[in-house]
Amino acid sequence: MAIIEYRLEYKKISLIELLAQIMFYIVGVPLAQLGAGVWALVSAFWVMQIVSVVGIFWAAEYRPRWEWNTPQFRTILKESLKIGFAQWIYELRQLTTPLVLLPLTNETTVGYYALAERLRSMLDILRVSIGRLSLPLYAHAKTQPAKLLELVRLSSLAQTISIAILYIPALFFGEKLFSYLFNEKWDVPLIFLTLAIIGANQLFFVIFGALNQALLVVKQAHVFAKAGAAYVVSSFVLAAWLIMLMPEPYKLLGYALGISLAYVPTYYWMMHVNTARYIGRPRYGMNLIWAAGLGAAMFAPFTHYWSLLGLLVFLHPASLRAAREIVGLLKEARGAKNEATQG
Repeated sequence: MAIIEYRLEYKKISLIELLAQIMFYIVGVPLAQLGAGVWALVSAFWVMQIVSVVGIFWAAEYRPRWEWNTPQFRTILKESLKIGFAQWIYELRQLTTPLVLLPLTNETTVGYYALAERLRSMLDILRVSIGRLSLPLYAHAKTQPAKLLELVRLSSLAQTISIAILYIPALFFGEKLFSYLFNEKWDVPLIFLTLAIIGANQLFFVIFGALNQALLVVKQAHVFAKAGAAYVVSSFVLAAWLIMLMPEPYKLLGYALGISLAYVPTYYWMMHVNTARYIGRPRYGMNLIWAAGLGAAMFAPFTHYWSLLGLLVFLHPASLRAAREIVGLLKEARGAKNEATQG
């Protein structure tokens, strides 16, 4: 995967991942219908992994061979362990669902959240692609702090737009589609309001997540570890408090608010402070303003559409300049791809 990403061959990556996802459902759904239970998910997961590995090896044209370079091995091991440890700490946030949401609510509420979270992962496909596309650009600019910070700003701006492009239509039409398909079996408005809360947080997460990527590029993985640990603790406490505070029909919303707001005093703040310390003062430009406006627009189906006024941020003269800058970023990425291909 590293080889393919370095070449910026994201078309191959998207095809492999799409095929893997299709195989996941082709295997998992029939097994679940046949009564395999949890083993349907386990089997589907392993099929998806096998398809991914085979596809990546084929696309990268990678043929492993024996080689030993002790200094290089030490560097790779040191950096990968630091990043891996930081990622492991951050992934502990996944435990809030079984350890907080389930004991304080019920299985139905957990199911609703799982569906909202699954929709989020599907709608994040463009965001993830842009984030991957940005990493090689960050690597090329890691010795130029000013350029690195500018690339971070533009990348997060592009990711913000990618979120809006998929989330807003999904929130506008998805509720109607799900209500038609499932009638009164599910509380569809609750599921999509939860998705709106999560989606609004994603608009801000991409801004500070891009700062995290830049910090990793300049070998400051300890910031990610500390920020991840602070967020995990904060999310457990805040989510539990809001669940207990909310009346029964809205406990899921309390949980979604808790895990979203917990980012602000921990992950977001620490990324801002440490970026200023190790790279330079972060540049936000229109990023935060766009995130606020688009975040408000996500709640339009639940606010009689008055929150669409948030889209007025695009009338600001700086918004047009920002759009042009995104086009410039894409051109730069294409140029980097050509250089990687020639190299």
